[in-house]
Amino acid sequence: MKKLTINHGNLLLAVLIVAMVSFTSGCTSSIPGSASITPPSAEIPQQMAIFSGCWKGTFQGEGGGTRSTTLAVAKINSPDDVEIVYGYGAYLYSNGNRHYNDGKSGTYNLKAHFVGEDTLLAKFPSGSSVVYTANDDGTLKAEYMGKYPSTAIMKRVAVEN
Repeated sequence: MKKLTINHGNLLLAVLIVAMVSFTSGCTSSIPGSASITPPSAEIPQQMAIFSGCWKGTFQGEGGGTRSTTLAVAKINSPDDVEIVYGYGAYLYSNGNRHYNDGKSGTYNLKAHFVGEDTLLAKFPSGSSVVYTANDDGTLKAEYMGKYPSTAIMKRVAVEN
């Protein structure tokens, strides 16, 4: 009888990929208890109104790690008062036989504001911030500025009920 051997590194990587796919399955399923999306009023400039809705992407860190992220722009009350829900998945890093998963995921309900007409800025309680800039192709560029700076391209996703 042939002995079955399991490559634990590959098994861990497969589990991490499944966890990442689960996190990014849908806007409301990945942000538990999030508020519904309220369409912006006609008074909100179109360049700002396009931010409304749900967005997903993967932050790429300078050290090669990744973190899935979700942005729900729930309500744009005014350019200076935007309600968002920021969601994040576990930090994943793989280098040869070394695989790392910090196991942390969660959400923040944050207030944000527009800087100009095409950039949304949100600050975290820690002092870190994230900036979202509208791209011509309908995506958002996300830049996390904190202890571990990273960037992501965010794509709009359908809101699940």
